[in-house]
Amino acid sequence: MVRRAEGIRTVGIDAIGVDCGAAVVAVDELCRGDAAHDRRVRALGMEARGVALPCDDPVVFGATAGRRVLEQLTPSERDTIELLVFATECGLDLSKSLAGAVHRLLGLPSACRTLEVKQACYSGTAAVQLAAAVVATSPRPDARALVVTGDVGHHPLHSLPEAVTGVGGVAVLVSAEPRIAALRPGLSGLHSDDVSDTLRPSYAQEVIDPDLSLLSYLECLRCCWQDYSARVPGADFVRDFDLLAMHTPFAAMVKGAHRTLSRDVVGQTPAQIQADFERRVEPSLVYVRRTGNMYTGTSLLCLISAVAHSGSREAATAGVFSYGSGCSAEFYGCDLAPGAVDRVAEGRVREALDSRCPLTFAQYARLAGTDVPAGVRDADVDLEAAEPVLRHVEKAGAPRLVLTAVHNYRRQYTWTDGFPR
Repeated sequence: MVRRAEGIRTVGIDAIGVDCGAAVVAVDELCRGDAAHDRRVRALGMEARGVALPCDDPVVFGATAGRRVLEQLTPSERDTIELLVFATECGLDLSKSLAGAVHRLLGLPSACRTLEVKQACYSGTAAVQLAAAVVATSPRPDARALVVTGDVGHHPLHSLPEAVTGVGGVAVLVSAEPRIAALRPGLSGLHSDDVSDTLRPSYAQEVIDPDLSLLSYLECLRCCWQDYSARVPGADFVRDFDLLAMHTPFAAMVKGAHRTLSRDVVGQTPAQIQADFERRVEPSLVYVRRTGNMYTGTSLLCLISAVAHSGSREAATAGVFSYGSGCSAEFYGCDLAPGAVDRVAEGRVREALDSRCPLTFAQYARLAGTDVPAGVRDADVDLEAAEPVLRHVEKAGAPRLVLTAVHNYRRQYTWTDGFPR
């Protein structure tokens, strides 16, 4: 029996929405004509990655994902959202929160806190935990919080990070009546350190030490599980969780991390490790293999994928590991509601993935790096370059937000279908 903090109501994830961009390029295209690159990329275990258009930015991805949550709510339910948290590692302003723009673009109530959080890829989990604490202690029993993530990755063409880096946003609604996943207040394993494995000196520049990042990820997983075990006496990595969802820089890294913990902590044999991976971890990788690493939203996307592909509509448990370079990490458990798979299906994630416009490598190379960076005073957005992609997703019935211009540092946005009405 999981102990719960006295006086704290049960809260968790009640609805989800995902935006994985309007365009996608397959790994096959990224590797075409380069056998050596092909071998290296395929070893990472990914299938495709989202591509940013000139009219995309973190606000576009976060607001589009958030809209897909709001479309599942009644007007009165929307009015109970009293907190909006934007999680990103691609901030556009050193002072003003991007949550302000998302709040306006989604037409949320004015009686609402808005803020932005940043701790690399861990930010999405940090935002959910913050939202859960606010909802759990609100005097309103129907209080809700909306967490949105939004990021754009930038890496050189033909590099390994470029092949696994995606774009997009994830949105989750936190409430006291979670129909997807109930969190376990206070029962998390934590670990933080000061590690310069990944840096962003500017909006469009990423500096990575791959070896240090891999070692830091593994160390954080081990320390988080150790801390979780100390907080939850008798915790069992295998028996306690029907599913596992782990932050996924690339799928092969998750497989290696699972193997390391299963071997060194649990003592499983290679055959047991492989069977356990296929049963408990593989469902979480279905979506991220097609999106690439979406940074702050990745561990949430993996949890969503785990639920969607669990093959069960019964109550279950999931263990989630979230890692952010720099570094901060958390391992936490959640209780999946009966019928969670049906509630996740309302977020139409597979439809969002399938509606994207596929690009050839030549088309992808022309679009790479054309998004408008932070700090630009005035800019015209090349909507003509994005038009074929936007036309494709419009035909697929996937309206979205687009950046139209920047005037005196102020970004201008519009919905392709005039939302909100």
